[in-house]
Amino acid sequence: MPTVSVIIPVYNSADLIVGAIESVLAQTYDDYEIIVVDDGSTDRTRDVVEGYRDKVKYVYQEKTHIAAARNRGFSVSTGKYIAQLDADDLWLAEKLEKQLAMFEKYPEAGMVYCDSYICEYGQEDRRDQIYSRLYVPPRDGHVFVYFFKTNPLCTSSAVISRTVWERVGGLDTTIRGGQDAEFFMRIASFAPVYCCREPLMIYRRHGSNTSSALTYTNVGNAIRKNIAQRQALIKNLLKMKMELPFSVTLFGKMPELIQYAMVLWWRLRYGRCRMYSLRLIGRYGSKAVGSWWAKSIDQSRPS
Repeated sequence: MPTVSVIIPVYNSADLIVGAIESVLAQTYDDYEIIVVDDGSTDRTRDVVEGYRDKVKYVYQEKTHIAAARNRGFSVSTGKYIAQLDADDLWLAEKLEKQLAMFEKYPEAGMVYCDSYICEYGQEDRRDQIYSRLYVPPRDGHVFVYFFKTNPLCTSSAVISRTVWERVGGLDTTIRGGQDAEFFMRIASFAPVYCCREPLMIYRRHGSNTSSALTYTNVGNAIRKNIAQRQALIKNLLKMKMELPFSVTLFGKMPELIQYAMVLWWRLRYGRCRMYSLRLIGRYGSKAVGSWWAKSIDQSRPS
């Protein structure tokens, strides 16, 4: 039984998937299985993957959605850890070795992710852009609030504990866009998450993944995805019997102090992370007391 199951969902990416598979085969850590889930491709994808038949498990399904393909890959996997790799991304050779070392160091971790290079397709040697420097810096530990407000990782950077994947129930196939980010939020709600703070993968931009382009259409789509993710998160947390006494819409409109107080209540009741909760009390409780005290002083002054 392999330690790591590498799941590669693919749809009409015959020209890209070779690089993804080869980047796994070049890993310095070699206790893995590779599962390619073909989500109804109509190009040469099947023929290309057949060339690796002795090294890759190929699974075909009728066209559904990438989230369903990821779940299908998990259903046939056997590894203790699940590593995701999109067909248009690449791993650097030490990725699995360094992330598995972090699981050894932090056995409580539910997920370990790494930083990522961002490159144009065909220009993989030009690694001058790093994800965290363009967007948000990584954090470690109980980072549910952080994940709730932002998505700090590329999907192909994540290695997930099988136990945690089973516990949170896989990806939600009912939302169309941002399923991975919503899935990562649920993982962060259940277990600590750690980041290997160096770029160990390459996210390749090309004509089929232009969702990051700054246009009015894509900005609007991003907002809708963000709302859908948080709505799905609340629904899935309720499924997990974690009763959150607020809707995502109301939550988003509340002051940050109240947001953290509500998350703190949830973590105290369900999260089993006392030190995290105590830090939140110290950080935001003092703000609340200070605000109340300043308001009391103002009201006591003669007009």
